[in-house]
Amino acid sequence: MSGNLASTLGLTMAQVKELDLHPDKRQMEIIEQKTGKSREFALNSAALEIAQKRLKANPKHHYLFQSDSPKNHPKQPKAITRRSVARVFAEVGQSIVPSVQRSTHSMRKTRGCAMHSAGATIEEICKLLNHSHTGIAMKYIGLDAERVRQSYHDLVL
Repeated sequence: MSGNLASTLGLTMAQVKELDLHPDKRQMEIIEQKTGKSREFALNSAALEIAQKRLKANPKHHYLFQSDSPKNHPKQPKAITRRSVARVFAEVGQSIVPSVQRSTHSMRKTRGCAMHSAGATIEEICKLLNHSHTGIAMKYIGLDAERVRQSYHDLVL
């Protein structure tokens, strides 16, 4: 699927229906709000399943993630905002582990760390995170000099 979205939050129900009709075309392209960079990614089967559930549960919505704010006019629906997602994510995180502050960025970092643990190269992680330099990706996922030094003690070949 092509067509630039400002973010994944702007995904419409019509686009989800199109994905269902063409399961081999699950590629999406977004323009990252923070950097303005274009980025492609594919929806996996779990994400598509969630999208299908939302489509069934909210057949009259225009957006997959639509705001139900009473401020919105019914004829001019709006997608939820990054800010509202961040607020809800922080509230849920706080209820699970109160001592750790969570943000929407936490999931991004977690994915980078999980990829590293699974054996992905730093270049692959850098590409996924859309970082311009591997050093930035390394710092981002917490792979700093101290951790590298510690690996010499922890890893015995």
